[in-house]
Amino acid sequence: MKQDKNLLYNNRILNCLLNEKIYTTLEIASKVGLSEKTVRIRLNEINGWMEQNGFGKIQKRQGAGIWLECSEEERQNLEKYLDGNGSLPCEFSMNDSKKQLIGTLLKLKPGEITTLQYIADSLYLSSPTVGKLLREVSCWFEERGLKIVSMRRKGFCLKGSEYSFRIAIRDYMMDMMPGAWDALLETFAPRIDTSRIWRIIVEAENAWRIELADNSFKMVWLMTCLSLARNGSVNMGLSPADMEDIQNHNEYSFAESIYQRIEKVYQIGISEEDVMILAILLLTAKKIK
Repeated sequence: MKQDKNLLYNNRILNCLLNEKIYTTLEIASKVGLSEKTVRIRLNEINGWMEQNGFGKIQKRQGAGIWLECSEEERQNLEKYLDGNGSLPCEFSMNDSKKQLIGTLLKLKPGEITTLQYIADSLYLSSPTVGKLLREVSCWFEERGLKIVSMRRKGFCLKGSEYSFRIAIRDYMMDMMPGAWDALLETFAPRIDTSRIWRIIVEAENAWRIELADNSFKMVWLMTCLSLARNGSVNMGLSPADMEDIQNHNEYSFAESIYQRIEKVYQIGISEEDVMILAILLLTAKKIK
């Protein structure tokens, strides 16, 4: 019975947003028969499900309202899903909130300070809930060389090297949120012509007469876009001997050829560290279909 009710409420909220109107939390709460607090929590959970399944996303802006942002194709796919007796999960696991929190933190600049209340408001969660989630996701960040650091009377920030940030973004996009690839690529590499970068990688493949496996191609695409979007210094701590050893592999030459094409098109210089990162990741990736 509880699952049936949860399912009903989730579908009511989504069908409400499909009306292409802008609502307040109070208006949605009145329409579906829930409290404003419960609606805020469910909106965040539904948004995570939508992004993960490629159905667009729920936009929330203070003073403006709440609305569904999606392409016509995404809207039609979502309507077909619901019309075909598909439905949202009746209950969302805490993992959905964790994924949203991890993504929100990764959008911060290295060392950028934020507050518990700001994150809670953006995710439509309570501050105690966000505090609990922060403790639970800290291990995920630490495994990738990043640390959530509290700043007394200021808030907290995510600290780590630029290299660690890029690896964490890769793992988040490719392993945790693969269904939201297009939206996240635009988020983490804004103002970058990602389609042009895609074509440059294909040109390099053709020149080398190889075809990268799908996941390897996506990884190369993401890392090259990040190198253009994020201008931070990438210090990997490699010794000269380690760097020389990597340079002796074909993967290094292939990575270098991609960045040489990018340099030519964009008339910019790419750091040796960017080439080295891509070469190392290619060495451990499945390269050929």
